[in-house]
Amino acid sequence: MTTPLASEPMPDDGQVPYMTALVHRLYRRLPEIVRVLDAADSCWVFKRYLGATLDLAGQIGDTVDDIAGNDAIGPDSPQPWGLPADELAIWLANRVQQTSLLGDPIVAPAGWLPWLGQLVGARIDSSANEQEQRDTITFATSGYRGGTRQAIIDAARSALTGTRQVTLLLHQKPSGGVIIDGSAWDITIVTRPSETADPTEVLNAVGRKGVKPAGAVLWHYSYEASWAAVAAAFPTWADRNTITWREQGEAGL
Repeated sequence: MTTPLASEPMPDDGQVPYMTALVHRLYRRLPEIVRVLDAADSCWVFKRYLGATLDLAGQIGDTVDDIAGNDAIGPDSPQPWGLPADELAIWLANRVQQTSLLGDPIVAPAGWLPWLGQLVGARIDSSANEQEQRDTITFATSGYRGGTRQAIIDAARSALTGTRQVTLLLHQKPSGGVIIDGSAWDITIVTRPSETADPTEVLNAVGRKGVKPAGAVLWHYSYEASWAAVAAAFPTWADRNTITWREQGEAGL
């Protein structure tokens, strides 16, 4: 799309107007004498003309580029040393392969997220923050994976910080500060206290993404193993040397 400048280029101010990627590419392909004459008085008459006539086409071209991604062009070697220095720099920059801007929920513009969500059956909640919307698509927590264990875990992770560790306990629930047996409908989401700013928000995140199984009752429980719990679960150093950090954090749960 059209890239705005700090101020409108005026004669003799040295600014080079930049309209769209399409205009820029076409302009770079003109004979150098045309570009030299166009810049002679810093009016850039011909480039302005291209920008005025190709503005909409440039926006379409930019969108196509965003969908296709910026794949590497040309061979790794030999490098086209015959190009001017600035064009060689552009060629080298294009050697970096990038994913499709509009097909990658991590980098896509926020306005495209509802469209991306449709591709994976994800329901995007307009009240959720942008990162949560991106996580909804990246992990496909709703839609085709709704109601699965991993979908619930991924949804809960969006409300956490740090390593965002989540453990799911089926048919169990918290009571009096401990975990007890529950009904067939009880599901407890366990997170670390240090990574949970708001326990209520963990449950809200799962609800907003629409991944809670029908009829299920969700609970939240904060837990991080004490040294005594680790020592009781893994009494010898040999035991402790074989466990993961996750297993250590969940000792005694």
